[in-house]
Amino acid sequence: MKKVYIFGMLAYFVVALIGCFVYESYFVSKPRPILNGTFVNESNPYNYLVFDKRDNYSFYYIPPDGPKEKGTYYLESDNIYVLNNDKMINVKLFYKKNSFIINIDGIQYKFKRISNQPIIQIFE
Repeated sequence: MKKVYIFGMLAYFVVALIGCFVYESYFVSKPRPILNGTFVNESNPYNYLVFDKRDNYSFYYIPPDGPKEKGTYYLESDNIYVLNNDKMINVKLFYKKNSFIINIDGIQYKFKRISNQPIIQIFE
C-alpha cells in the first residue's frame, strides 16, 4: 500500500511539473511581436511611416508635403499599436499581414511594408 501511495504522489508531482512547464512555455513566455521596418502609403507613395525598435521604439512619419515627425510607439494588445508625438496623441494602428490602417488628421490611410529594416536616411 505504501508503494502505491508513493507512486501516486510521484506521478502527481510529475504531471504538475509538466503542466507548469507547458503553461509557462505557451502562455507566459510567448514573445510579442514588435513592429519594425519601413511602410509606404498605398495611395500616396511619398507618404512613409518608419518604425525603429532599436531607437527606443521610435517612429518617423514622413508626409509628402511637410517636415518629418518623430515619436514613440508601443504594443497595446495583439496587433494594436499606439503612436505618440506632438501631433499624434494615442493614435491607434491596427497591424495585419505586413500592412496596417491608421487615422491621421481624421483621414484613414493604409500602409504596406516595403522593408523589414527602418530606412530613414533617404528621407533626410
